[in-house]
Amino acid sequence: MLACFAAPSASTLPALFPTRIRYAALSIGFNLSVSIFGGTTPLVTSALVSATGSPMVPAYYLVVSGIVGLIAVGFLRESATQPLEGSPPQVDSTEEAKELYIETSAMAARP
Repeated sequence: MLACFAAPSASTLPALFPTRIRYAALSIGFNLSVSIFGGTTPLVTSALVSATGSPMVPAYYLVVSGIVGLIAVGFLRESATQPLEGSPPQVDSTEEAKELYIETSAMAARP
């Protein structure tokens, strides 16, 4: 189960932020999320089990969390073929840089 989360996270999270703020934004966002949601999950689910009397509440909590995650994934933009925002182009010559610029400008102009 951890591999299903950890594998895509390592490539998806860095692509969400521009280069100049990537490390700070990634570490703050990830650690706050894990602390707030992961740290309080046992408290919240045990309180919900006590309030409802249903031992299935943790399962429902996981299902709702999964749905929220799927909705979030639906709003992610595809970045597999694009350079990371703020990263300089990786070229060997000025001519190659010009060709890359023309190519990416043409791709950006497409609807």
